[in-house]
Amino acid sequence: MRGLVLKNIGDIDVADLPEPELSDGEVEVTVRACGICGSDIPRTYDTGAHIMPLVIGHEFSGVTADGRRVGVFPLIPCEKCEMCRAGHFELCRHYDYLGSRCDGGFAEKVAVPEKNLIDLPDEVNFEQAAMLEPMAVAVHAMRRAFAVYGDDLPESAAVIGTGTIGHLVRMFLEDAGVTEVSQPDTRREDVPEHACDMVFECVGKSETYEAALRMARPLGVVMLVGNPHSDMTAKREDYWQILRQELTVLGTWNSTFPDDWKYAIERVAAGRIHPEGLITHRFGLSGIKSGFEMMRDKSEKYIKVMCTMSS
Repeated sequence: MRGLVLKNIGDIDVADLPEPELSDGEVEVTVRACGICGSDIPRTYDTGAHIMPLVIGHEFSGVTADGRRVGVFPLIPCEKCEMCRAGHFELCRHYDYLGSRCDGGFAEKVAVPEKNLIDLPDEVNFEQAAMLEPMAVAVHAMRRAFAVYGDDLPESAAVIGTGTIGHLVRMFLEDAGVTEVSQPDTRREDVPEHACDMVFECVGKSETYEAALRMARPLGVVMLVGNPHSDMTAKREDYWQILRQELTVLGTWNSTFPDDWKYAIERVAAGRIHPEGLITHRFGLSGIKSGFEMMRDKSEKYIKVMCTMSS
């Protein structure tokens, strides 16, 4: 079979590979679609993966040998640690991860624990299903923020960040019925102070974190979603914002499986959420390296870059 292999930092190409060997509890998934995550770019060109060579890619969908159409939760929990025993598999202390710690989705076939599969209704296509992972991340952030308000739905929210996660957070907030949802470009717009009940920071930079704190209303919620690009700093006046406005500052990582995934699937199947509208570029497996280079060099405007496999 063929797969996109990260051999070393910056050394990535499509190559011939042996068919995946299945361990106990694993099934073979024939991949139909796999998206490039923003985290795949530094993993490929700057930091490397936990092990190399490695088939990268953790946002994918496909078909099992017995014909099931499935989405794939990429985090493989140990199921033994304290967090796993409490049902918080996303917070596992000893997890494996498809596409960063073991072979992932940019290949014709991949071995996946059967427990990590979720069945797709007929209304959800493979490209939509390949976006379930970022959709579930957005859902998880939204639901954690909502939990602060209990039964009272907040009226206003701002989403900082115009990447895939930022757009998905906005989609789900609007679908959930938040009255006013804005998505300001903090690079070009003045940030209105104390304007929103909730602010979702989906970039991961000190400047956008500071903007989020300024935008939150007294007793508001700031949800940190974006992976940090570098060291984060907190200025004295920003710390005062948290204290004097009595803000709730939360962090989120990954998603709860299968709850957040089912929430996303139901809304896509009902036609309420359209993640495929964020796909700006499509490549076959043989050309997907060009998508990585485009994202690295920012040579074109993009949101979601998708690899579609032939059936």
